[in-house]
Amino acid sequence: KAWFKWLHASGKITIDPAAAIVLPKKEQRGRREFLLPNEARRLLSECRDPQLKFALYCALHQGLRKLEIIEARCVWFDLDAGLLHVQATPTFETKDRDSRTVPLTKDFRDWLKSEFWPNGVPEANSYAFHPEAKKGAYRYRYDFRKAYDKLVSDCGLNVTFHDLRRTFASLLVSSGVSLYKVAKWLGDTIEVVEESYGHLIQQDEDINKSWQAKLPSKGSEAPHVRST
Repeated sequence: KAWFKWLHASGKITIDPAAAIVLPKKEQRGRREFLLPNEARRLLSECRDPQLKFALYCALHQGLRKLEIIEARCVWFDLDAGLLHVQATPTFETKDRDSRTVPLTKDFRDWLKSEFWPNGVPEANSYAFHPEAKKGAYRYRYDFRKAYDKLVSDCGLNVTFHDLRRTFASLLVSSGVSLYKVAKWLGDTIEVVEESYGHLIQQDEDINKSWQAKLPSKGSEAPHVRST
């Protein structure tokens, strides 16, 4: 429409063939693009599939991308140190080829120890998520989209799986965690995180300091010197 409008306005065509076309307005989502803590907890508690629950934890508690979760190897998880090391494997390259380390949350670490790997982390080179699935031509070695969509629908929520990664970042930033830390844990640049989540930075009382400071008395004010 813009192209034809410009052609018509500049006299290059006599009739604008797109003038009568009314473009549909993009439907706005009826909610935020991240879950509140109680919603995230409900999603985890309602999940009965341990493998899917592992994926939920990885996204909500560690900020992992879908492909990172599917390609995760057991060696990434150091339960003793409480660390998750996202790194390249024979079948996976990290985004921008940059490895990163994310501290495991206490809830996720405890769940891994007590329910997912009660006998300890399996063989280092095996997949952590659905280890029986083999790598094929499809991008995802194992796709859990249908199971996830059903769980979200059953919980009465409206979020994509990538929104869980957004939830991870959003809740951290709104809780006062620095953008630098969140960026490092997400594997993104500070600029990207600031653009996406900077508006969630919590109230900072430093904004009031200039108005709460004791002003000098009128007689003690320094004279204003006009520059020449």
